[in-house]
Amino acid sequence: MTGARISFTLDDKAFDAGVQKLGGVLRTGTIRAIGVALVETVNQRFESAKDPFGQKWVGLLPAYALIKKGPGILRASGMLQRSITFATSGNQVTVGSNRIYAAVHQFGATIKAKTPKGLAFNLGVAGPVGPKGGKSKTGIVRVHVQSVTVPQRPYLGFGPNDQRAVMDVIAKEISATFGS
Repeated sequence: MTGARISFTLDDKAFDAGVQKLGGVLRTGTIRAIGVALVETVNQRFESAKDPFGQKWVGLLPAYALIKKGPGILRASGMLQRSITFATSGNQVTVGSNRIYAAVHQFGATIKAKTPKGLAFNLGVAGPVGPKGGKSKTGIVRVHVQSVTVPQRPYLGFGPNDQRAVMDVIAKEISATFGS
């Protein structure tokens, strides 16, 4: 995954005890079930616009919000959310995205123009535009800037919901192996 990924080591006594009950090693199916569960918690973050610890993402600029398409923050086309996948290797699960812009949204970034013309993009307008106070016929203006700062909106991470999801998978595995 070249876009964004985060690694965590789970150091939890209940988790370790559960794994020990299963013989100290998780089966491939269990590791895959953990990956599926973690992708689901990331998808829930896109729905709630909150980071792994429940903090709201930074809101949209009002002028951008006027023209934004899609159902919510980081969901204009849905491509970033749909790109969230997992990979397994031994007892490891990696969750992330291969989208080239994934890290910009996860960690934030300042994007600088490569040419003197600057970066160009559209913004919505609700009132008068320009020095003479004219009106935009479309409600959209084209702006040129030398840089733009994208705030971090962490969607990857390992918070309380992720920990619960992993523990639920382990509990189901213990129950299936040893009965209720």
